[in-house]
Amino acid sequence: MIVTLGIGYMIWALVVYGRGQTPAKQLLNMYVVDERTGRAATWGTMFLRGWVIDGLLGMLTSSLFSLVSAVWIFVGDKHQRLTDKMVNTLVVDAPNGLPG
Repeated sequence: MIVTLGIGYMIWALVVYGRGQTPAKQLLNMYVVDERTGRAATWGTMFLRGWVIDGLLGMLTSSLFSLVSAVWIFVGDKHQRLTDKMVNTLVVDAPNGLPG
């Protein structure tokens, strides 16, 4: 059952990445946007952010990177995780969706 849920989550994530969201962000009506353009992050940026940086670095550092990245939210003026700073993204609350 846990394996099935994990596979389902991965498929859901890969589908919503194209809209600049993760499954949790979709449920919360939040989006990841490109800091420079203000548009929804691309599928590639979302994959880089979620699987490569968070996933790979998290595994290689025994989750130390994930902890530092989460704490980083409280350090900067834009409240970005370290991962967001690395790929130039912001997380925004958009209950009515992103404009245009």
